[in-house]
Amino acid sequence: MSTVRLNLTLQKAYEMKMSRILTGATMIVLSQLSFAQFQDVGQVLRTEPLIERVPVQNQICDQVAPAPQQRGVGGAVLGGLAGAVVGSRFGKGHGRDALTVAGAVGGAIAGDQIQNGSGAPQPVCRQVTTYQDRVSGYRVTFQYAGREYTQVLPRDPGPTVPVSVAVTAH
Repeated sequence: MSTVRLNLTLQKAYEMKMSRILTGATMIVLSQLSFAQFQDVGQVLRTEPLIERVPVQNQICDQVAPAPQQRGVGGAVLGGLAGAVVGSRFGKGHGRDALTVAGAVGGAIAGDQIQNGSGAPQPVCRQVTTYQDRVSGYRVTFQYAGREYTQVLPRDPGPTVPVSVAVTAH
């Protein structure tokens, strides 16, 4: 007798569980039927660009001649000596003499430029902040179903604007 009662109890529990599942599924289906959403088009009445002033960093460089200064001769003398030593290590006979002279001249020029600078204009740069006007969006006034609406959009929609329409039952 206890086996029969146990089977009836299990069957009742199963029926109650199935009833709950069906009720929940029915509620989901009914809730979907009571809510509808679709796309339509509204007529644009006005479009105003929204202007935003934005800082922009720029680097401006000018070529500036170095200030005149008293030129030293130490760099030329040391460069000439070093160039002569290096040049004398190469070649034979008159070739060695020519390389020694060429090394001395090249070293003197290089030493002078290292000590005194080349005298050529040097770039002097600075950061400058300027401001630019940029369109950050559009305030769009449009008409839909006899009513006017205003909304900010990221771009100009043109003569019509897509609208999402939601219909719900109360």
